[in-house]
Amino acid sequence: MNIWLCNPFDNLVEEGARPQRYALLAAEFARRGHAVTWWTSDFSHARKARRAAADGTPLPHAYANAQGVFMRLVATPPYARNVSLRRVRSHRAFARGIPDPGLYTPSSQARLLTQGTSQHRGTGVSCSNTGGRGFRARQSSRAQTPVHLCSSPH
Repeated sequence: MNIWLCNPFDNLVEEGARPQRYALLAAEFARRGHAVTWWTSDFSHARKARRAAADGTPLPHAYANAQGVFMRLVATPPYARNVSLRRVRSHRAFARGIPDPGLYTPSSQARLLTQGTSQHRGTGVSCSNTGGRGFRARQSSRAQTPVHLCSSPH
């Protein structure tokens, strides 16, 4: 299955920070043999700086990480405060930087999974938030349609 994750906030494993929900979810899907692409911002929400590896080397805008997840860093303007118009501009640039999944798959096959607990009809995947312990995802063997996971800004 082809899976897209869209989340501009979470830490990346390459940054040397503790893996968060999306890093854990992406690694698990990749471990199960799925083609995972994680779209994220090239600006770190946590550090308020451009994303860089733990040694300070800037991260490229497209690479495959050690977990087998294809990373796509979308160019976004920086912001200094969490509540600001600059942050809104940054998120707008992030949203515009993600291509339409229909360019890659027939639009009738595109599925969207969101945070929370839900069963996603037709995808064979159920996803639930486990109360701070990350996401748990189960997939049935009949699911063959692409799944797109996107989080909404908090």
